[in-house]
Amino acid sequence: MDNEQAMKAMNNASGVAFFQAGFMAIVITVLLWLDKDLLGLSAYSYIDAAIFGCLAVGVKMRSRVAGVMLVIYFIIAQIVTISMAGAAGIFVAILFGYIYIKGMRASFSYHKNPETTKEKEYSVIGMISFAIAMIQLFLAIIFVMLIGDYTVATDIAFVVLLLSLLGFGLGIGGIFQKRMYKKFTIWGLAINGVFFILPNIAFVVM
Repeated sequence: MDNEQAMKAMNNASGVAFFQAGFMAIVITVLLWLDKDLLGLSAYSYIDAAIFGCLAVGVKMRSRVAGVMLVIYFIIAQIVTISMAGAAGIFVAILFGYIYIKGMRASFSYHKNPETTKEKEYSVIGMISFAIAMIQLFLAIIFVMLIGDYTVATDIAFVVLLLSLLGFGLGIGGIFQKRMYKKFTIWGLAINGVFFILPNIAFVVM
């Protein structure tokens, strides 16, 4: 597999993962808005969507670790889903799984290829930190929409707190990486720092 083929496979995998993360976030938001239950989805399910989104960023950035983790997390998620809802949607799951596995293999092939350059690039963990920050901006909007529901709003605030801690930690790690562009890392670090404070204020106010 040459670099062009590898990059195409990784872009396909990251694109599907972005779609899955976005679809999950939309479904969760609608269920919370309508106060409906489906497969036990709750505000904490945003964490699942965030994980898929962050791994999508990692695969987009040619990370082998993200490629492996995406496949593993997808398999675990499918096992849980099948145990709760049966084999509905199994064909879509097989298709997604195939794309993720191909993307994972491509990430290893890409880094083994001698034509891969070693130029200065953006930090993977810094980009993931920035992605988490963007996810929290989305959750902040949902928080405002559902602030009248104390339980759901509190759960969302707690999810934001957990994500901000993760994003802040990744941002710190990205700052100390050498030979990396750090623009997105710094933004991620700053925004996650702010969102670490906001949930604490929300808990006090509520």
